[in-house]
Amino acid sequence: MKIIFYAAVLLLLLVMVPAVPAAECSKSYLIQLELSPSGVTEISTQLVYGSATIVNSSSMDLKGEIVDGNSRSLSSFWLWDPRIQFGEDAIMDQNGTVKKFTGVKSTADRADLVLSLPYSPDAVTFRLYSNQSTLLKTIDLTKAQNGLTYNCTTDMYAQVTPPKSARTGMSGLLPFVGVLILVCVAAATSWNFSRKGKGGDR
Repeated sequence: MKIIFYAAVLLLLLVMVPAVPAAECSKSYLIQLELSPSGVTEISTQLVYGSATIVNSSSMDLKGEIVDGNSRSLSSFWLWDPRIQFGEDAIMDQNGTVKKFTGVKSTADRADLVLSLPYSPDAVTFRLYSNQSTLLKTIDLTKAQNGLTYNCTTDMYAQVTPPKSARTGMSGLLPFVGVLILVCVAAATSWNFSRKGKGGDR
């Protein structure tokens, strides 16, 4: 009977103590570039907290590379050119009835390219190339604006109160679950003492 009692108390503690979300405190470079007919313009380069989102894939329209002070490549990856856009066009007959849709590819004059790149203490330069290996832009990463102006720890996330919408659902049932467990514990304890008084469990 004691095992049931302690198990119920442990379950109550697990239900009533809120979980603390894990913090994402790794470093990355956040770079915004403008691609236009006149070339590539650097809008901003920052060192921030957050995971890099670059994923190596098959050959695409642009290629990025991070190098150290000796021009040694630390990482490289293919990038999608946001000026290239895809859509579909409706083909109609003489009565204006849509017969079918066909894919359409177009290229805009300009677009913003936002990159989240992996951080390395050895990183010095980011290079952007065309898929023909033509150098389009060089970014000095040592001059990145410092966005690490606060101490990113898991403790800071524990102080954040989630919005009301995030506290609905199962979280709204937690007080009732806690009361139910307390009632079960009280009933089990009373029953245990009653059995002992009658010469039951000892």
